[in-house]
Amino acid sequence: MSKRKTAFLAMPTRMKELWPWVCALTAFDYGDPEELSKLILAAQEVPPEFIAPIAEIVSQKRKPNYKAGSKLKIPARERQKVAGSLSTVLEILDTIRYDVIDEDEQLKGAVLVGDRLGMEPKEVIEELSQERRQVYEEGAKDLGVSIQTLKIILADFEEKIRNWPKI
Repeated sequence: MSKRKTAFLAMPTRMKELWPWVCALTAFDYGDPEELSKLILAAQEVPPEFIAPIAEIVSQKRKPNYKAGSKLKIPARERQKVAGSLSTVLEILDTIRYDVIDEDEQLKGAVLVGDRLGMEPKEVIEELSQERRQVYEEGAKDLGVSIQTLKIILADFEEKIRNWPKI
């Protein structure tokens, strides 16, 4: 049984607008300051949401966790990008399972898909669960990491969304 995940497409609008900043600050937290440095240099104005974290960096109250960064299987600057991509794919599967609608027949999700494909809703759900596993397996294989690593990255991503605008 799959759980619905907080999806990239459902994140707060302002967070989406500042996504490169979110990724760069995450990379800094793991010991990679390069992306954040580039954004600050290129910006005419630092987004208000990032003034306090940058001030904490300058005052050295916020320091990178080099030890955690050295253990990363996916480069720090790519973590949130990977999580966002994974989240988007999983959101598509969740939309099919739960949200797709047909206003004429008033069916929804797996019931509607099953009706259209001549399948039982349970079969649709099983297929979507298999697709979900396949997304994790292929992602893990392509990135050279474990499925658990992807789940951890996705959990970190979801926590960032829940805590927004606190970064």
